[in-house]
Amino acid sequence: MVDSLPKSDRSLVTQVAPSAEGLFRRVQALAASLVELDRGAAPEAAEQLEAQISQLEAQANPLERTASEDRVRRLALLKRQRRALIDATRRRDEASAKLESCALALGTMRLDLLRLRTGGMARSVDQITLLTERAKSLADDVDAAVYAADEIGKLTGGKR
Repeated sequence: MVDSLPKSDRSLVTQVAPSAEGLFRRVQALAASLVELDRGAAPEAAEQLEAQISQLEAQANPLERTASEDRVRRLALLKRQRRALIDATRRRDEASAKLESCALALGTMRLDLLRLRTGGMARSVDQITLLTERAKSLADDVDAAVYAADEIGKLTGGKR
């Protein structure tokens, strides 16, 4: 789309195409990561963990020392799993919001380029500059989200 602009206008928006392409690649990586997270997510996992925790807490009997120690260890493990699941869900929601924000930024960049092509040059150049800066910022956020999703995958044993 930038190539369709007159040469004088193209020189004003030299960073738009690389920023948009970089953002697009990061969006693709984030989308793929979200697909993997969604594929590995079990909607009933939280309910199952809560049920197991409740069951173990109900069985607590301090007079049964050996069984009690095993129960405490199992309960600690289940609570760690619950915290990890809550954290993974939160990160997934944040990544999804970033993905939507990036898609909107790309759409807005496209509209501003169209506006520039139709003649609103002074205003469009300022907006494109601002959008280019936002795209770079969003790209950094997407990189962080993809990294976080990968780290979650590593912590959960590669099971996303």
